[in-house]
Amino acid sequence: MRPRLVVVDDESDLREVLTRLFRGEGYDVRVAATGSEGLRLIAKFRPDVIILDIRLPDIDGVSLCKRARELTDASIVMLTADSAPETAVRALNLGATDYVRKPFDIDELVARVAAARRRGGQEESDSGAVELGPLTVDESKGLATYSGQDIGLSGTEARVLAYLARHAGRVVSKQRLLEALWEDERDAHLIEVFISSLRRKLTTVGCPPDAIRTARGRGYWLEIPSTSAS
Repeated sequence: MRPRLVVVDDESDLREVLTRLFRGEGYDVRVAATGSEGLRLIAKFRPDVIILDIRLPDIDGVSLCKRARELTDASIVMLTADSAPETAVRALNLGATDYVRKPFDIDELVARVAAARRRGGQEESDSGAVELGPLTVDESKGLATYSGQDIGLSGTEARVLAYLARHAGRVVSKQRLLEALWEDERDAHLIEVFISSLRRKLTTVGCPPDAIRTARGRGYWLEIPSTSAS
């Protein structure tokens, strides 16, 4: 059975190019020009992968990503012309699997879509939570708790925290985190934004503020006390 792909983009020329490209790669492709049309198509077609433009005429692409995630577990690859890392982080936090900046290389997009699809399958089959004292992170479910309290992480934040937890007490470089999450070159500032968000969320549930520590010029390491403070 061919993998199913939905493309949501308001540029007709791009929709046509992507349709030909991914049909040639063996995908069953459907396209939508608006966010509302895309949502209906996603609900009906049940795709394996979604390519979603961040700028659409009727619905903000990032908001659409969140609504699409409520409908499906499909991998979502966002297309964005915005170079700000915060935009990519917002999309990833709302359920996107990956993002590609416009203008993009065709081969890169094909590779990213294929990797997103593989990652989706890996996450479904991923097993076992990481436990570190009062901290528990279940990467496959995108859930994390501290002393039984839900930390309220996004799926990507859970992946970052799970990786740090698996390497607790050891310094992990930004580059190593990027490679573990996306398998290719990315802006290291993405990791800084995620670390800042994780620190804030961990603190709100009573985790020590220095649980994620910075090794200047080297990376980060996680150190969780064996029992929660009371």
